[in-house]
This record gives sequence, structure tokens and C-alpha cells, in this order.
Amino acid sequence: MSTRVNRPATVWLTQRLLLVFALIWLFALIFNLLMIARNGASASPVRILVGISVRGSVVAVLLIAFWGLAKRRLYGKWLGVVSLSLLWLVIVYIQIRLPQGPIKRFEYNSSAEIVGAISPRRSLVFSFCS
Repeated sequence: MSTRVNRPATVWLTQRLLLVFALIWLFALIFNLLMIARNGASASPVRILVGISVRGSVVAVLLIAFWGLAKRRLYGKWLGVVSLSLLWLVIVYIQIRLPQGPIKRFEYNSSAEIVGAISPRRSLVFSFCS
């Protein structure tokens, strides 16, 4: 009978983050497929297949990293670190360079609204750095 050492809290946190991001990307994939089926697509079928395969592969990598951490494999640790780092870089990039689209960016009316908007972002970034 072998006893295993309890997992550190960082492993549990990493597994939760991987699962949350995998569910978000899976929801986005399913939502896009439903929108294509409902409204039709003006894009070429190759472009649609590339989009589906990219999102599907991101979901697969996140789930493989989750499974690797659950089974205490070395690939799970490194795949989790790499995938969460890349997702963090994507989030930072989107915050720096805003995507263009029909929705206008929200403008703040006072300094209190600006501080209220920036504080959660800073705490999120600092929580990744610590």
C-alpha cells in the first residue's frame, strides 16, 4: 500500500484554471458553430475548418494539460505552465491592442470610475506574477 503526498494548492489552482479556460474556449467553439448553422457563413469552408481546428486544438491542449496534472505526469506540469502563460499573454495583448469592431469602447465619466475599472485588472495581473 503506497501513500501519495497531498498536492500543493498551486496544482489545484492550475487545474481549475485549465478547466475554466477549456470550458470557455469550448463554449466559444460551440457558440460559433451554432451561429454558422443558424445564419450561414459568408466565409469559405476552408476558413471555417481552420477556425474550428484552432479552437478545438486549444481546448484539447488545455484538457490534456489538466489530465496530465491529474495523473501527476511531467508533461501535465509543463503543458499547464506553457498553456496558461500563452493565455495570459493573449489577455495582456488584447488589453494593450483592443480589437476593432462595431461595439464602441466604454468611456468613463470620472476618476472614480477609472480607478474602479483598473483595480480589478491590476489585481488579476499581480496575482499571476506572484
